[in-house]
Amino acid sequence: MLLIGLRAVRLLARRASQHFALQNVAGAGIEPAFEDYEPSEMKPHLPPAVSYLIIFTIPIKSTIILTIRNMTRALIFDADGVIIHREGYFSDRLSRDFGIPLEKILPFFKNEFQQCLLGKADLKQEIQKYLPQWGWEKSLDELLEFWFSQESHLDERLVSDISNLRQKGIRCYLATVNEKHRVEYLSHRLGFKDLFDKIFASSSVGFLKQSTDFWSVIFSQLNVEKNEVLVWDDEQIAVDAARGFGFPAELYTDFELYKKKMDSLLTS
Repeated sequence: MLLIGLRAVRLLARRASQHFALQNVAGAGIEPAFEDYEPSEMKPHLPPAVSYLIIFTIPIKSTIILTIRNMTRALIFDADGVIIHREGYFSDRLSRDFGIPLEKILPFFKNEFQQCLLGKADLKQEIQKYLPQWGWEKSLDELLEFWFSQESHLDERLVSDISNLRQKGIRCYLATVNEKHRVEYLSHRLGFKDLFDKIFASSSVGFLKQSTDFWSVIFSQLNVEKNEVLVWDDEQIAVDAARGFGFPAELYTDFELYKKKMDSLLTS
């Protein structure tokens, strides 16, 4: 029994005989990935799972190739609401803690901040214009520290699980809607540059998650098939867009349900 890569399986499948003696492996309890023994008729929508591809060679006229299930080779995680506990919006905290009317704060987030999220404007330059209106008497860096530090409470269980997944050879990526300064904070202050294989942020990708273009840009850099990816996000609009692009995607609600789902994939 030999463990091989997916691309090798595909190459061998194209060369395999059209007449497989499946009865010789029926006792193995393995569901074949071919229906009428034609490689071109492989089932297109097998659920993703983390598994191995196995070749069984039997001393008959042809080599029988069976794939257990499609492999999940890359996991994509959201930041806020998944790895980072979501505890309300910065605008609400700023208004509450410093007595700044919310109606003075929201115009920034509805206008200039949207361009920052797409990498078309710089947060520090744009928010600086609003500080006099807000009556902010401290420095800009102190404002950003108040903002970013209050949105950095990690789910250590998920952090540990991601580390374990990477040790098993599964690539893990972060996909987040954030402007570049907070991405820098997440990367260096929270250690995401070491936790993940790569960070994909809207400010560098140039699109928001509700656009299939966001997922297309990411896919172009993964070097895997679409069905080898699994996305975890707490926003249904992002999950729908990922699925619309062709990625398997799951709505993240809590760690327990996530772990149950992942354990089922790892043991399938």
